[in-house]
Amino acid sequence: MNEGQNLYPAEAERRSALRSRIRPLGADTPDELFLPFLDLCFNWSMDKPRVEVDELVERDDAAFYFKDWGRNGDIAVAAYASDPNTGDAAENDSVAGSEPEIVGLAWLRLAEFDAVMDRSTAAPRGHRE
Repeated sequence: MNEGQNLYPAEAERRSALRSRIRPLGADTPDELFLPFLDLCFNWSMDKPRVEVDELVERDDAAFYFKDWGRNGDIAVAAYASDPNTGDAAENDSVAGSEPEIVGLAWLRLAEFDAVMDRSTAAPRGHRE
């Protein structure tokens, strides 16, 4: 632990607010939640043609990262927007019918060795022998 970590109440309060805004996602997280963030992952370059979300859902290389979420080894955390009135994302949960907006997502899926090897030796799309 950092010696000065608890010396400043404002800093402790700020850290507490951040902790309430970054929370793990459960195994029951719907696949659709990943799509806006998967879109960002696949379409980060301005120099390449855009891949539409409808196509991403159908592509094996994209589906590998999110389809059937909740398998053994799937881990995800979401960053929630803070409530402008309270500054705390957790407060939004108490409002009936209101869920805080997810503004960031980090996830990983542990892959089986065979699946990775099959993917690495497969011919690229459009490649003809």
